[in-house]
Amino acid sequence: MAIEFRCRNCGKGMRVADSAAGKRGTCPKCGAKFVAPAAAGAEPPLQGSLTPPVSAAGGPRSPSFGPDVAPALNASAGHGSSAAAHRNGASGEARRARARRTPVGLMVVGAVAGLACGAVVTYFVWKSLSGETPATGTASVAAAPASGTNTPSATTQNTTPDSTSPATTNKDPSIGKTPVVPETSPPPTPGTTPDTTPPPVVPPKNQNDPSGPTPSDPAPPTVPSEPKSNPPENTPPDNPPSNPAANPGEKPPGENPAVKPEEGDPKKPAGNKTDKPEKRPVREPRPTKGTKPGNNKKDPNEPEMAFAEDGTCLYCLGLQFVPLTNPKAYVHFEGEKAPKPETCVPWRPCPHCQNDRDPQELVDAEAARLVTWLDSHKSWEQRTTMQYSRVETKHAAIHAQLPADAARRQGMVVEALANHLQTLTRSILLTQSRPDSFDMLINADSAAHAKFLALAPNLPEFAGTTDWLFVSTLGGFTGDKTSVFSATKVKDLPPEHVTLFYFSGHNMLLASRYKSKDWLQAGFQYYGEHAITKKNRVYSISYKANEPPLNQDWNAEVRKALAAKRMRGFELMFRVELRDYTVPDHLQAYSMVGFLLTTEPRTFLKLVQNVAAGQGDQEAVEGSYGKTLKELEAAWVKWAMGQ
Repeated sequence: MAIEFRCRNCGKGMRVADSAAGKRGTCPKCGAKFVAPAAAGAEPPLQGSLTPPVSAAGGPRSPSFGPDVAPALNASAGHGSSAAAHRNGASGEARRARARRTPVGLMVVGAVAGLACGAVVTYFVWKSLSGETPATGTASVAAAPASGTNTPSATTQNTTPDSTSPATTNKDPSIGKTPVVPETSPPPTPGTTPDTTPPPVVPPKNQNDPSGPTPSDPAPPTVPSEPKSNPPENTPPDNPPSNPAANPGEKPPGENPAVKPEEGDPKKPAGNKTDKPEKRPVREPRPTKGTKPGNNKKDPNEPEMAFAEDGTCLYCLGLQFVPLTNPKAYVHFEGEKAPKPETCVPWRPCPHCQNDRDPQELVDAEAARLVTWLDSHKSWEQRTTMQYSRVETKHAAIHAQLPADAARRQGMVVEALANHLQTLTRSILLTQSRPDSFDMLINADSAAHAKFLALAPNLPEFAGTTDWLFVSTLGGFTGDKTSVFSATKVKDLPPEHVTLFYFSGHNMLLASRYKSKDWLQAGFQYYGEHAITKKNRVYSISYKANEPPLNQDWNAEVRKALAAKRMRGFELMFRVELRDYTVPDHLQAYSMVGFLLTTEPRTFLKLVQNVAAGQGDQEAVEGSYGKTLKELEAAWVKWAMGQ
């Protein structure tokens, strides 16, 4: 016959065999010590600690009995169960008295739940009285393995918890979320246990997130940049920094003035980092929607250092002007309404070396130019006795014997190439031509071109040209400030190809001060044509005709020539003259310039300036790129095979 009785500590019902009467055992639920009663006797007094014993594995131990005790646990009895316990010989009154007893476990759980609710209410009341908006959020708490055991600290997303920080498990089912602990805990309510759970660590926001750079910028400049502490006053407002620095004298929003950081305080010894919650960063205020930042915001594309050791401005490279931040194509066709002066401005003052210069000066200069802007066009028509349609861009004046739409296309491709070069290099070095200093004449057919050739030797624009018999066999030619070509010399050749070819060549002459060698001059012309049309239909010759590449896809031809080992080394390419060019030489000039320009645009500008300063080709290239010719050749071959 079995003996049934209840645990004095937790009320757990148990049943043991008669042979276990008077022997000691441990409650399987709470771990309290007890002595099994006799069949008709009263329960012995409770012995042992109220704290459940914990095994080495971290969970509660199974109930332990003497060697001859085999407990049979009641699987249906759970936490807070009030099932009646029976013993042989016990009176009905004793059984009813024991049934009326309130389990201790329910009292403990109720007390804990009440304290937790009180702490939460106190915290929100304290935060509202202190003028702060309490942080909201939830912490995903891991389920406890068993009642009364400690669990590792709960973690949230992007959080690295401290392994020494304890975490409490919410036992009240009415509380489904654990509030995030604020920076400072409110004073505990008398008689309650304050919550010591550390707050989740929020990673600080990246303060160096740039939002200003233009997406089309292919690569940052290789020159050092200006310190970001003192932005220039006249920097354009188009690219404001993403996170303006807060005023040191103002309190960041949401910060409690009563809370003072303890880091670095020499009077307080360094303790455990979990003693106080780590202070979370405060997000900087954003500009009001719809407002525009001031003109003193820093351009994110500007270098950190403003000037080189010799005093040259590293941003504009000594040119005093830089590209417009939001350029718009300007193409004016003859007969249209006169443009506004501000639409003709091609660049802006450098925000470093010209930060005190008024941009209105450029507008006034364009207004003065527009007073006589048609004089040059009228002069060409009078001297050639031929009619032309005038198309003006920011960088060229085009006089064309073409239909209106075809003439306008010539202006559009010029503007497209100028914008491409300025965006690529973030400089105006390769686009310095202006409509009052560069003219391009496009003759409609062979007859008109022959008529112009008959007059050209007497025109001052071509005073340097001597071999007019050779020039007459070509489709076009160029002087110091004027280029002329026939629109129908080559069958099915769109005039845009020739327009881009001559525009690129003239601007390389300006950038290098007319000192560019054949490989650099011709290679840049080939690059300019391909950059817009994605084809190459025009090639350069000097003094005598030579064999041109026939395939319009010059990248494919370069790969074939490299595979066949028909290319020269850089050093040999520097010495060969344009009149002796073969097909691989035209291809190599095109590919070399494309490689040097697109891989390191700002370094290419330094190369051009070194050439303008009188340096030889090898010295200029190695000095600019900081590599030997052999190293550059190996990098070029790898790049060219991938084009």
